[in-house]
Formats: sequence, structure tokens, C-alpha cells
Amino acid sequence: MSKFDETVSSYVGEMKKLGLPCDEALLTKVAKGLGPALYNRDASTVSCSDQS
Repeated sequence: MSKFDETVSSYVGEMKKLGLPCDEALLTKVAKGLGPALYNRDASTVSCSDQS
């Protein structure tokens, strides 16, 4: 399994764990569009605890 496939699979697993609906084909296309940013930890996360 490629690193890309592992990353997308990880995101799908998290969404299922949270009970969120997931269109895997759309998620894969969006992930491809992100390019290298997908593998950069800082670029791939969003802070949601900071009010600003």
C-alpha cells in the first residue's frame, strides 16, 4: 500500500470512527489535489480549540 493510500485510509477510518458520512471517491480526489501538503503535519491539521 502506498503512503498516499495509507493516509487516505487513515482519514476514512477516523471519519467512520466519528460516525461522519464519507464519500471515499471525493476524499481521494481532494487528497490528490492537496499534493505534498497532505504529508506535512503542520499543513494537514487545523486547530479547532483556538477561538481566533
